[in-house]
Amino acid sequence: MATTEQYLDIHQPIYDGNQIKIERIDREKVNKEGVIIAYVPIQGEYFAFALYINVSSNDITGIITESRNSVFLKATSTTLTAKQIFEDLDIVGYTTHWHFEDNINDGAKLSYVVFEPNPEPDEFEDKILKLLLILKSHQEKLLGLSYAVTYYLHVVMDFHGRNQMLGSIILSEQCITLLNNLNLKIQFDITSWGNTFKS
Repeated sequence: MATTEQYLDIHQPIYDGNQIKIERIDREKVNKEGVIIAYVPIQGEYFAFALYINVSSNDITGIITESRNSVFLKATSTTLTAKQIFEDLDIVGYTTHWHFEDNINDGAKLSYVVFEPNPEPDEFEDKILKLLLILKSHQEKLLGLSYAVTYYLHVVMDFHGRNQMLGSIILSEQCITLLNNLNLKIQFDITSWGNTFKS
């Protein structure tokens, strides 16, 4: 548990009263690995602690940091308004996580729509697959608007700097196939923050 102790030595979790704040509990690995992951926000940082908890014993089996993984679709157009893009895509059920705006600079208009269906803490591999599966169900509308709208996936990852190694980015064959079928490119912005381990 030396790594765990180093994490707790250099960063402090956020408390809600006398209790550690839990931002999200991920139960997707219960059936496969017998663990749940509790995400705990860290004071002054974008990334979070990920506490791995054995569901049988209720023991914490490990603590690591999980980067803030923002994975979203960005759609831009110089001919359609943001409202038109939003309404024509008609991806319902996720409207609270849409952001759209029209910018006009020097007479040129650029409308953009950002769609991030799950902004809560989660692993990158889970987030990108969830987004791509939603987009797959709207593939016809996405491709039908491609004459006026430019799409791409934008990924922002804020890692804990640790000492050198940030982490890994994995694109599964399923994700690569979905990106290809949706004719989507992907942009990664990767940063590192936080205190390094003490020697």
